[in-house]
Amino acid sequence: RSLIENSSDGIMVLNRDGTIRYESQSNLRLLGYTEAERIGKSVFDPIHPDDVHTVVKAFEKVLSGAPERAEVRARCKDGSWRFLEATATNMMDDPAVGGIVVNMRDITERRQAEQKYSILVENATDGVTIIQDKVIKFANKRMSEMSGYTVEELTGMSTFDLVPKDFLPILQERFSQREQNQAVADTFYTKMLCKDGTVKEMENSTKIIQFEDKQAVISIIRDVTERKRAEERLRDSEEKLRILFQTVGVGITVTDMSGKITDVNEELLKLTGFDRKEEVIGRNGF
Repeated sequence: RSLIENSSDGIMVLNRDGTIRYESQSNLRLLGYTEAERIGKSVFDPIHPDDVHTVVKAFEKVLSGAPERAEVRARCKDGSWRFLEATATNMMDDPAVGGIVVNMRDITERRQAEQKYSILVENATDGVTIIQDKVIKFANKRMSEMSGYTVEELTGMSTFDLVPKDFLPILQERFSQREQNQAVADTFYTKMLCKDGTVKEMENSTKIIQFEDKQAVISIIRDVTERKRAEERLRDSEEKLRILFQTVGVGITVTDMSGKITDVNEELLKLTGFDRKEEVIGRNGF
């Protein structure tokens, strides 16, 4: 009993009708009630209205003999709410107990942290997925917008279904390397096959995490399609400029802000009589 009273987890013993026969001091302290205010009262009284149905159904299953676990909100004496993780076991047939034993743990801070995380993830400008066993276990709203699939469609989908065939071997190789504990880059470029058949260029940053007690990969996915196209246009322009620079029929010099020559074309070498660019580069162009 001393161990129970000093435990950080709360314990209750309930009668078959759901009234409280015993409640540990840790649980009373958590909710702010006295023993007199709780003993003999219904365990359902402080439960949040939106959670009552869940608790009633769980209690019915426990009465039939099956242990049950649920996360519920309970009202404290001061009117605030706490998130509790409750595990109930039917020990009615145990002469030493003769009731339903409920172990309770305060998970308020964890749930608040999860809510903050959820707000951040759902409002992120990048796609976020959690992949476990090559299957998408979670996808945020932005990932849905980028891919064209609903969040429900993405959840449970193989990650390979979002990759065009020509890129599939590359992604499969990455998964194989991870499975063999080989070092792979955390950030890499990939392609995404959207629901409408279009292909987008993506930047993918990954990290190994624990999700539901198993190893998983969280991916932060950014659409870089327009950036890649802009880079390609820039490369094309630079190549055209290079060809023009070398083939135009006039001499051209390129100088820096101080006036020193940084490059010349072949026509200028012919006009000036120099044999190599190195003889000109570095001279003052003015």
